[in-house]
Amino acid sequence: MQKWWVDTDNALGSGKGDIDDAFAVAHMMSRLDPTSVMFTPTCGNASLAHALTNTTKLNQRLFQNRHCVSDSPDQLRDFAKLSHAPDGKRIKVLALGPLTNIAQAWERRTLSESDIEEISVIGLNSATTGRWPPFFPMEFNITQDLASFRRVWESPVPLRIFPLNTIKSLRFAPKDLHRMSPQMSKIFSPEVRRWMRRCTLLKGRRWFPVWDLCAAVYATHPHFFTFVKSFGKLHANGFVKFGDVDRPVLLLESFDEKAVWQAFWERFTT
Repeated sequence: MQKWWVDTDNALGSGKGDIDDAFAVAHMMSRLDPTSVMFTPTCGNASLAHALTNTTKLNQRLFQNRHCVSDSPDQLRDFAKLSHAPDGKRIKVLALGPLTNIAQAWERRTLSESDIEEISVIGLNSATTGRWPPFFPMEFNITQDLASFRRVWESPVPLRIFPLNTIKSLRFAPKDLHRMSPQMSKIFSPEVRRWMRRCTLLKGRRWFPVWDLCAAVYATHPHFFTFVKSFGKLHANGFVKFGDVDRPVLLLESFDEKAVWQAFWERFTT
């Protein structure tokens, strides 16, 4: 059984910050056996304390507290050790926010690089020549803690990249509010409406990308996604130019948007 460490800056419940993490977390909780996944909070769209509280509440209200949500390094270490099963599988990491916790786990020897089979990173851009992050292209997860991203980038651990220009087409629109089950709507709707108001004010539209959900559905339905082998070069300011030799990566080329949404709504629709 593949085991996943989901590191999230979940802002659903904080009153501010992008809420796309919550869709990804809910999907993973709905699809994975509680023994095969661990959720940890990181600081990004929400503070560390808020990310922990928000994810704990989501676990309690939608999933009867079945999953492990913790900021304890000891629990993470134990989870990784249990992942070294007879089949040789190691944990995979779904990094929904800045990569702080991964770098710190290595620095503090909570985990070693060899404990991790692969890290999925949401961010970067494979189609722009912009060289001024976080302004263009927007690279919040990268530039929020550039030192930690550099530490991960320079490690030998394989990276699977979900570039923003590819996954931005996965969008939540006002019509989708009516698809939610009553239980989900009670938890999500107030914060979804908050984020839609912000999008209307700043961007003139009510829909918003659900970036992190794309990577979460990959974890459970990898056949919906097509990746290509590539290389990337990390510049001092956090810009990564793909095609330049620095380190190899797996780069998302395309995905079945309809199938991704279907996989999500199967567990949460009315």
